[in-house]
Amino acid sequence: MRIHRLCIGFLAASGLMLVASVGTAGVTSALWTSTVQSGHLAVEVGQIGFAIEKPADGSRDVSVDGVPAQVTVGAAEADALVFAGLQTGAWATAVPFDVTMFASAGHGMDYSLAVGAPGQDGVFALAQIALFPVESAASCTAAGLGNATAYTSGASVTGIEGGTEPQTVTQHWCAVISMDPPTYTNTVVASGTAAGGSRVVTSEVDKDSTWTAILLPDAAGEQALPITATPTRTLGNAFTPAGT
Repeated sequence: MRIHRLCIGFLAASGLMLVASVGTAGVTSALWTSTVQSGHLAVEVGQIGFAIEKPADGSRDVSVDGVPAQVTVGAAEADALVFAGLQTGAWATAVPFDVTMFASAGHGMDYSLAVGAPGQDGVFALAQIALFPVESAASCTAAGLGNATAYTSGASVTGIEGGTEPQTVTQHWCAVISMDPPTYTNTVVASGTAAGGSRVVTSEVDKDSTWTAILLPDAAGEQALPITATPTRTLGNAFTPAGT
């Protein structure tokens, strides 16, 4: 039995964890490495990496062994949503995020996205969160995506198709958080007795008689809401073990 040495490194350029198996025989099956029966080391090692990142705050999560990776939206995004609504009347904010993949030796990679369930007492419980693929972070605006078709949660997204050369792909996404906030409206009528007590005067109901309050939780206490990306390894036709 030949003993393999397992080498683990970090690809700084894209923030992806890579794992390589070094040896001349054996079979390893994991998301991050693939080896086959071969006498040629060059085609034995297949590396795959996967990460999700939110540029606004620099947060990044690297998938290890194929487990889902995630970024979160929370108090900052809830506050931006409320501020936009109060200032402009457009109750929407947009949050860009990226999915980066690396694959080699014929491997490919697909993935799916999902948004977690919001807390019952927060701003996000009153909102809708839709995900959209975009060309760049600059394209991630609530107004610009008003007529776009949103991503269907859990649907498979093609990331990298298997090929003979190592590939790194970054795909840009936009989370649009929007809501129609609950309000309370009432009409105020004032009445009083005229000077001298001769008659009662009542105000007329007009546009100035109505007042409205917007009812919202405190955005500062918003719980973090995950946006999760789940990778799936694929094997392209380009992956041909030596000697076959």
